[in-house]
This record gives sequence, structure tokens and C-alpha cells, in this order.
Amino acid sequence: MEQQFPETVDTQPELLAQHYTEAGLSEQAMPYWQQAGRRASQRSAYVEAISHLTRGLELLSSLPETDEHIRQELDLQMALASALTATKGLAAPEAGHALDRARHLCQQIGETPQLLLVLGGLVPFYINRREYQMAREAGEQMLGLAQSVSDPAGLANAHIMLGNALSARLGRLAATS
Repeated sequence: MEQQFPETVDTQPELLAQHYTEAGLSEQAMPYWQQAGRRASQRSAYVEAISHLTRGLELLSSLPETDEHIRQELDLQMALASALTATKGLAAPEAGHALDRARHLCQQIGETPQLLLVLGGLVPFYINRREYQMAREAGEQMLGLAQSVSDPAGLANAHIMLGNALSARLGRLAATS
């Protein structure tokens, strides 16, 4: 199918994912579920994206834990969190679960750029759940991480996130107690 219909790979990756999955070829199906989820999100078809990404995560759980599989799960979890936030809102428990899992995976493999993004998602998640101390801690972790890697954009975003966390409940912008 890949060789005879190369346009299908780009336009309908879920078809290849489904065929590989039904054939029991989970390893080959994974990138196509991931691509299908990404394409659906780009079209704002978030329910479809959630379905594809969840299917990919289910398959991935049956594969051995390798660095490549951990990176794939991280990508899937981050995409899933985004789609869940778009469909269910900033405080959706499912989105929080995906973000927490992504944070764990980032810490496991040392993915600093992705961890900054995950923490940037966790701050508004916690704020909208009125878990202000958790929001502050995520913002502080984000700030410390951005400072340690000298990432100017990450640093600016971390200041914004921490400021949001501090002002949401505490009504102050300084991090002093």
C-alpha cells in the first residue's frame, strides 16, 4: 500500500495505521497513528485526533520500553493533551493526566525543550482547577529550567506563566512569601 499509493501516506495515514495494526505490526503502525493524530489536530478535528492518538498509545503500551518508544509516547501524550484541552477545556482531568505523564517522560529521558512546553501547559491547567500552589510550583520549575539552559524564549514564557500563577490566587506578582 505504501509503495503503490504513496499519496495515501500523506493524506490518510490512519488507513496505513489501521492496516498495520490489524496485521499485528504495531511497530510499523505507530508513526502512522502519530501522523494521523497530528493531521487531525491541524484540521481542528480534535475528537478524531484523540481517537488516533489514543490508539497509538494503546499500541505503544504493548511494545518494549526503549528510548525511541519513550520519545514516541512523549510526542503522543503532548499532542493528546493539546487535543483534550481543545475539546474538554483547560481543567479537563484527562488533559492533566496526559501532561503529568508527559512531564514524567521528559524527566525520564531528559527532554528539556519538551519539559518547558509541558510545564507551560500544566500552569494554566492547575490555575483553572484552582490548584494555585501546584501552578506556582510548575511555574517555578519552568523558570528554573529555562534559566539553567539559557533559553530566552523559554525564560520569557516562564516569567509569564509564573506571573499568572502568582496573580491568579495570591494577587501578587512577586514570588516572595
